[in-house]
Amino acid sequence: MQGQVALVTGVSNAKGIGIAICKELAREGFDVFFTYWNNAPTEKSSLQSLIDSLKSIATRADFILCDLSKRGVAKAIFDKCEASMGKVSVLVNNAAHS
Repeated sequence: MQGQVALVTGVSNAKGIGIAICKELAREGFDVFFTYWNNAPTEKSSLQSLIDSLKSIATRADFILCDLSKRGVAKAIFDKCEASMGKVSVLVNNAAHS
């Protein structure tokens, strides 16, 4: 899947399925772009750790901090992803509302 871009929504903490999905896609060769919502200061190191982990698997990785429940955010996500990495090949809609 080299050169293809995967967009994963709903990566919001240091554990969980979103991170596992990102890592598996990276292992499969995808460049990974993900949405991240939890902006707590304690989570910032987890976010950097995830980026470093994905890049260590030899992939490009980037994210956008956003609240998917807000109108118009989806377009902004795709715009940033495409500007950063190119056209989205795979979308994993993992975001949920609790």
